[in-house]
Formats: sequence, C-alpha cells, structure tokens
Amino acid sequence: MLIKIHADLTASISDMKRNPQALIDSLAEDIELGRIIEMRKGEKEGAVEVGIDEL
Repeated sequence: MLIKIHADLTASISDMKRNPQALIDSLAEDIELGRIIEMRKGEKEGAVEVGIDEL
C-alpha cells in the first residue's frame, strides 16, 4: 500500500515506519514553503493596494 505525500512523493507505509522523522521533515518543509508563498502573495497584494491608494 502506498501513501501519497503532499510533494508528489510516494513512500510505503513500512518506509515511513522505519524513518518517521523523514516524513515529518518533508511535511514541515512543505508547510514552510506554503507559508513563504502565502506571505509573498500578501506582499504583492499589499503593493498593488498601496499603488492604487496613492493615485
């Protein structure tokens, strides 16, 4: 049986049981990347709003 991981990687359940920290690290990286992307989206939206307000 395979479990699909967020980053389009697959790992067997037995692999995850042998090395659960690798799964945790992988998911933590995905979460952090998601936060960075959302922060940058907010920065871009904020920049556009400031530009419109100044006009």
